[in-house]
Amino acid sequence: MKRSVLGLALASALVFAACDNELVGDLEVMKSLNIKVKDKVSTLQPGKYASKVKISETQIEFQVTANNQNIKWKMKVPAGSNLTPTSGKVLLKGSDIGQEFDFMAGVETKSESSQSPTANF
Repeated sequence: MKRSVLGLALASALVFAACDNELVGDLEVMKSLNIKVKDKVSTLQPGKYASKVKISETQIEFQVTANNQNIKWKMKVPAGSNLTPTSGKVLLKGSDIGQEFDFMAGVETKSESSQSPTANF
C-alpha cells in the first residue's frame, strides 16, 4: 500500500472564516486519493477542491466538495497533542485514522494591529 501525505495549499488558499475555528479554502490533490468514510470509499483525482476544516483539541473535521458531492470525515487528535484551534502541529498516521494516507495539520494565528490614522491640517 502506497502512503501519501494529504497537504493543504496554505499559501493563501485557506482563509479564516468568521465562524468557530473553521478554515475555508482549496484542497490540492497531487495524485489520486482514496478517502474512507464509514463503509464507502471516495476517490479524489488530482486537482483542487473546495474544502472546509474545523479544528479542535480533540478532532479535525474535514469536508471536501468534489463532483457535486460533499465528502465529510473526522479524525481524532491524540491526547497530549499540541494542536489547539489557534496554534500547533500534528501528524496523524493513516493507520491511526483508518485512511490510506497520513494527515499533517498545522495552525498558526497571527495578530497585527495598525496605528490610528493621523492627519496634519
